[in-house]
Amino acid sequence: MYSRLKPELRRAISVTITRVDGHIRRFKSCCHGDPIVCSAVSALTINTVNAIEQLTDAKFRVDYRPEGGFMEFALISDEGGRADLLLEALALGLGSIADQHHMLLNYIWTEGLKCLE
Repeated sequence: MYSRLKPELRRAISVTITRVDGHIRRFKSCCHGDPIVCSAVSALTINTVNAIEQLTDAKFRVDYRPEGGFMEFALISDEGGRADLLLEALALGLGSIADQHHMLLNYIWTEGLKCLE
């Protein structure tokens, strides 16, 4: 099934996670490919943002455009470190998806210079 996708769609799902001082501070996801993989990425990212909002005192910014399959999240502050744990869980889940669907998911780690303000 996946081999029938056009080559440009095989990498059409993109996730970029940025670490600052060893902690995740930003992620972007954009899905325009396999619907099952997009659904999994969307469920993980939306659940993570909802959990950070409801279970922590962290301050963050999020830009979510469901019609385009795009989300950008930036952690501004995380006094108790609880949001960081949830973001690490997100990275673990996305890494599993990337391992299983490497032809469909472009998964990138970057090192950032500072936390967004």
